[in-house]
Amino acid sequence: MPAMFGFSLGKLVILVGILLAVWFGFKWVGKIEAERKERLRQAEREGRSERSASGSGFTSRFRRRQSAKRDDGEVQEMVKDPKTGAYVPKDSLKKD
Repeated sequence: MPAMFGFSLGKLVILVGILLAVWFGFKWVGKIEAERKERLRQAEREGRSERSASGSGFTSRFRRRQSAKRDDGEVQEMVKDPKTGAYVPKDSLKKD
């Protein structure tokens, strides 16, 4: 009966190849993730988000204005704006 779980040069070479593929795969994925995070940080520094690179629209202008006003980490109560359907800070809605 042949030894199925014995060591051989071919099995060791395959094992090392698989381990190297997994190792470099994780390094590659980590590098891509780090680059994405850096682009996101740079976009936030420039005042735009990754989803809205142009920075147009009510919500992006509102976020920029609010982030300029409040950067103390205070929690705000959010309510749904009946006109737009977007959630905005409670004290920003005007009473009609």
